[in-house]
Amino acid sequence: MNKVIFLAVFLLLFASSLSAQQNMEKITYSYGTSALFVGIMAALWATRTGRSGWLWFFFGWFLAPIACLVAFLKNIDDKNKS
Repeated sequence: MNKVIFLAVFLLLFASSLSAQQNMEKITYSYGTSALFVGIMAALWATRTGRSGWLWFFFGWFLAPIACLVAFLKNIDDKNKS
């Protein structure tokens, strides 16, 4: 479930970066909102897996595309360990 959410948000951010040439102000707002959503989802995921929720919130908020990828890989690694 978490993999699907993070992948969807990553694709949303990627799609909004493609249309950045059309209207930069609208895209900045869209990216900021999406990045905040990624931060919240990363924090929820982190607290459920015993990681620092605040650290992942800020990591997800400021570096949303990278945070999605890292969280996705960490989730796969956690699944393989259990």
